[in-house]
Amino acid sequence: MTAFDPSSTSVWLRAGFVAVAATLTLFWVWAWTRTSTGPRKAGAGAAVVLAAWLAGTSLLGSLPLFHSFEVFPPPLLRVFMGMLVLIALFAFSPLGSRLSQALPLWLLVGFQAFRIPVELLLHRSFNEGLIGVQMTYLGRNFDVVTGVSAFLLGAVMYKRELPKAVLWLWNVIGVGLLFNIVAIAALSMPTPQRFFLQGPPNVFVAYVPFIWLPTVMVASAWAGHLLLMRRLLKNN
Repeated sequence: MTAFDPSSTSVWLRAGFVAVAATLTLFWVWAWTRTSTGPRKAGAGAAVVLAAWLAGTSLLGSLPLFHSFEVFPPPLLRVFMGMLVLIALFAFSPLGSRLSQALPLWLLVGFQAFRIPVELLLHRSFNEGLIGVQMTYLGRNFDVVTGVSAFLLGAVMYKRELPKAVLWLWNVIGVGLLFNIVAIAALSMPTPQRFFLQGPPNVFVAYVPFIWLPTVMVASAWAGHLLLMRRLLKNN
């Protein structure tokens, strides 16, 4: 069991994680309203599901068992890996198809710009001594490249179309960079398989509100990439 006190972090850091998670939740609720002729009912359904997810992950983050890193994968990673599978199943289901077709193509790309504030939060986490430098853009985390390029490509696509080959290449690189930081984060945890020994171990993501980094922010990035892939495949 690894001890960590979330209250020892700055209020600004905690507020930042809450703000990004809340913004992403509202975005997905709004996105779902575009898939139905009854937007209020669809939005209400999405809101209930996502609220339950936020509440459920918060509950997990409060359980002592969830703060254990004695085995690999630890409980947090087990839930996380299951979540990735469920998101993939959703993205390639009829519901995922509806969502991918309902959103403008420029938005499916530009949406990933949210990774810029996430990277700033990770940098702040490093400055507060919560993680090692390898998890930031000063180290081995290059996810900010996806965020900046998403903003630029989305702005261009708002005015004109881009070749599908460009979007496929960007999407594949984005997925690669996402799983790069996921792997770094996992190998920075204080498990028997810990590889990155510099700096403090990565345990803060098992606590509220930081648990929403993997369960909302990474989940949103993964869902966005898969929905874009579904859109590109559908339109071939």
